[in-house]
Amino acid sequence: MKRHLLNTAISVLMVLFLAACGSGIKTNNGTDASMTSVYQALTAQKSVIKSAATTPTEAQKITVIKLFQAMFNAAPGVDLLNLCADFLANGMADSDLANLLAGTALFQIDTLYPTSLSNYDFSLKFLNNLLGPTVSEANKTGLASQMGELLNGGWKRGDLVWLLVSALSNIPTTDPTWGNASAQLNNRLDVSYYYSVTKAIPSSDLATLQAVTASVTYDPGTVTAAKARIDAQAPVTISINIGSNVSGETIRPLLGVNAGPTPQGDAINPDVTKQYQAIGVNLVRTHDLYGPLDMSIMYPDRSKNPETASSYNFTSSDQAFDAIIQGGFEPYFRIGDSYNNVKTPVNATERANWAAAAAYIVGRYLGRGNFRYVEVGNEPDYNQFWPAPRTMQEFYDLYVRTSKAIKTAHPSLKVGGPGFTQNCFKTSDGKTQLSDFLSYIKAQSAPLDFFSWHQYSNEPGDYTTGAVYIREQLNTNGFTAAENHISEWNSDDRTGTPVDVRLGGQGSAIITGSWIALMNNGIQQSLFFRGNDTSMELTTFYGLFYADGTYKRNAHTFSLWGQISAYPYRLSASATSSDLDVTKLHLLAGRNGSDQKALLLANLNTNKLSATLTGLKTPIRIRVISDASASIQDSSQTSMLVTIPGYSTVLVTDDGL
Repeated sequence: MKRHLLNTAISVLMVLFLAACGSGIKTNNGTDASMTSVYQALTAQKSVIKSAATTPTEAQKITVIKLFQAMFNAAPGVDLLNLCADFLANGMADSDLANLLAGTALFQIDTLYPTSLSNYDFSLKFLNNLLGPTVSEANKTGLASQMGELLNGGWKRGDLVWLLVSALSNIPTTDPTWGNASAQLNNRLDVSYYYSVTKAIPSSDLATLQAVTASVTYDPGTVTAAKARIDAQAPVTISINIGSNVSGETIRPLLGVNAGPTPQGDAINPDVTKQYQAIGVNLVRTHDLYGPLDMSIMYPDRSKNPETASSYNFTSSDQAFDAIIQGGFEPYFRIGDSYNNVKTPVNATERANWAAAAAYIVGRYLGRGNFRYVEVGNEPDYNQFWPAPRTMQEFYDLYVRTSKAIKTAHPSLKVGGPGFTQNCFKTSDGKTQLSDFLSYIKAQSAPLDFFSWHQYSNEPGDYTTGAVYIREQLNTNGFTAAENHISEWNSDDRTGTPVDVRLGGQGSAIITGSWIALMNNGIQQSLFFRGNDTSMELTTFYGLFYADGTYKRNAHTFSLWGQISAYPYRLSASATSSDLDVTKLHLLAGRNGSDQKALLLANLNTNKLSATLTGLKTPIRIRVISDASASIQDSSQTSMLVTIPGYSTVLVTDDGL
């Protein structure tokens, strides 16, 4: 009699449990509702078994799908499916896998089955979650009582769950009491299989995995609708291969910014030294500090003797410069003025004094901290910084006087400029100005240790175009040793793209793709514009950080650039896909001295991608910046199948860190 009661209870409980999966349990806001914790727990156990000698069977995959549907109301996704099926292929019993899952932190969260629940309370909650309205309340409470007795008698929760789900899936759909529950369960298993096996979609987000089957009922039409939704969200498949060393190529730490770390703008804005240090900033251009280190502030009266100390005012400039040095950053010393402080020399006498003053100022600040680069000028081809009636010929003369004065006084410094806008390679007038500038300074034997230029664009290809064109012009004019610097750049808010592109995953992908283009085309210094914002009223401004010092996605993005710079030996990387325009996928790969490898990827497609990686060791660590989270999503896995969201930046490393 007892054995008959047990079998009956198991059959009924299985039916009820699986039907309740459609109740759509929500995650607890105070708990990490992620399958990552399950993956990590299972991976820790995998070391006690051998690697699977054979491919898991279909029956073993279906067992995993049943367990995840019953225990988490969710599809497993391809990664967890493969890991769990590997356990079964190596001889683990189905019930042992169920007990292993029941011991995970996710199974025990408050919205599922915390250990504080009594056996009866666990049973009733389990049945309510599994069956929902497909079974009467009387049947559910009766079964909960029988389940509680079995658990009190020594049954494990995982054992009972597995027996119930197995029995329920085999009950005829014509059964007057349990038929609808059985049909609902099998429909959900069908959809879960389609998601996890047929489409092989990876995900670690519990809400996403629960949503796969949440709307599926015993009605066959809900299966068709669910599969259509999966088809719509299924990622495009691609293959990414990390290959061999690229001879002579390195990943350079192009980690400079404009302005900061001292606050600009509103009086309440904080210093962001710690934030700069955290993301890896190594170079700070002294531009648009809006007063400090501007020539119009340091040497305001160009008629005064530049050799006399009383001609200068260094109070605010000293504070800004010292903050750069004390933060551990190198100044990229710009000779010029901020956007709001422009005061150009108006005649030859003032230009001569301005040049002598620049040499004096550079010498003074070399006494307060070391730096390598002095940039003469800022956007002289833009009338905000070189307004009429000043002419370009007057600027060329100013550059020659100033660069010679600085180089004569400080020959070890690299002196260059002038920070031309992107017009210097995009428009015919701009190209003429570039040619005229190079010809003039060559004729005057003026130093040009580096040429600097600026660009704001949402097309990474524009950075390739600019870098290549400028290198060609430098070489043509005999400046083959001159470095190629981009001393201002960012995404563009002036060509129809909404300004808030800078705040989301699309902006992150744009600037990462552009940074990779700079890396690919010989740029030797890069200074992103800019580090800190000026006001919380301007949240879509250029900064990596909001004015209150909090991170934007672009600051997290910059930190990934810093991290891949620790893998300096360049490796080849390529992507192939029959369904995707891979020109919108930007790749950069490298290795460190311990032969650990990293891949930085910018996905400028709207499509989610399912990427199969080759050339890395396992396990891999994946850091993702996308619209799904305001911070970096960080996870680890042994599978080489990686989900890449649309409009995202992704860093993959195989160092296990």
